[in-house]
Amino acid sequence: MNIFSISLLAATAALTMNATQCSTIKPVLSSTEAPSPKISTYKGKIEGKAFTNKGGKTSDFIEYYFVRSSDNESFFIKFKESNVNRDEIAKWKDKAITIKGEVRNGLWDTDNPEVQSRVGIYIMISEIVN
Repeated sequence: MNIFSISLLAATAALTMNATQCSTIKPVLSSTEAPSPKISTYKGKIEGKAFTNKGGKTSDFIEYYFVRSSDNESFFIKFKESNVNRDEIAKWKDKAITIKGEVRNGLWDTDNPEVQSRVGIYIMISEIVN
């Protein structure tokens, strides 16, 4: 074997090893905790915030967030996956609420990975308890 063949084999091995390692890497979470694997009960309040686009322009569209009372962590509410709708949640704006839900990590605005979306920790609300 010449030096070129040895370099090519080393490069191929490094690429193969790197690809294997990359396939096992999990996304880094921006939350202080990993997403819960099941439905849990949470106490907190609902906050409404005007949507601001990437250009910094604010619209009249209100997005809702659940603020957990145990640590004041705020979670975007993904209605597409929730069993509650915007009107039900709007009634609880700025009020104490107990919910059942699941903290998840993923796309906020769509379920299609080919479409631009915000990504991160969010909450799926399965039920309003109180």
